[in-house]
Amino acid sequence: MASVPPNEPRAEGQARILREILDYELKRKDRGQEWSLLEGGIDELRTDFLQLVDYLGGSHRDYLQQLVKDYGIVLLDATELAEYKQRGPELPETSVWLGALVEPRMEEFWYFVICLCRRLQRGEHRLSANDAYWLGLVDEVLGANLPCIRLVFEHSPPAA
Repeated sequence: MASVPPNEPRAEGQARILREILDYELKRKDRGQEWSLLEGGIDELRTDFLQLVDYLGGSHRDYLQQLVKDYGIVLLDATELAEYKQRGPELPETSVWLGALVEPRMEEFWYFVICLCRRLQRGEHRLSANDAYWLGLVDEVLGANLPCIRLVFEHSPPAA
C-alpha cells in the first residue's frame, strides 16, 4: 500500500486506509466465517489502522531521513557505491538519489526498532546489561569485555 498523497485531505486519506484494511480482512481466506466486527474485529481494525498510519507518516520518519543521510552509504552494494562516488557525494541531487535508493531498505528495520522500543517502554521488561548493549540501548557494560567507543578513544593516538 502506498502512502497517502500529501495533497489528499486528511479525513479522506484516513478513510481510504481504513477501507483498504477492511477489504484486506474481508478477503482473507484463513479467517473463515467466524471473523466479525462485533467479536473483536473492530479492535483489530483500529490497531491495524493506527499502526499503519504511524508507519506511513509517524514522527519517527523525520529521524529515518536523517539516518539515511548519515548512514545510507553503508547500505549500498559495490556497484551502487561506485555510482555514488561518481555522482559526487556533496551534490544535493546525489543525496536525493541516495534517499530514494536506501530509504525503502532502511524503513522496515527502523520501524521494527521503533516498535521494539515502544514495547519495552510498556510495563516492566527486565533486560540484562548484555541484552541492553546488543540492542544499542547502552554503550558500555562494565566488566563484560565488550567493545565500546570509549575504549577506542582512550587508546587512539593523540591528535597532532
